[in-house]
Amino acid sequence: MSQYTAEQIKTLTKVESWVLRTCSMCDAPLVYIFDGDRVGFDSNCDCVSYWTPVQERSWQDVADTINRQTDDVQAKILAELAKEPRP
Repeated sequence: MSQYTAEQIKTLTKVESWVLRTCSMCDAPLVYIFDGDRVGFDSNCDCVSYWTPVQERSWQDVADTINRQTDDVQAKILAELAKEPRP
């Protein structure tokens, strides 16, 4: 299994957000949000009656999430993160 640093992931990432997964009950996306040096995680979904603010995360959290995956899953994630944003 490959290991990536926070700096490698930050440098590679071109997208503004990445859907980590969807809620198992309502299928709403649970999303990492990228804004330069800042990373947030939006865990709000449609099956709860309350709203929580976007949680501050770090590039290391993103790297740790990726590093826990198998090589084939890592490759798919890295390709998703490296996509150029649409104009």
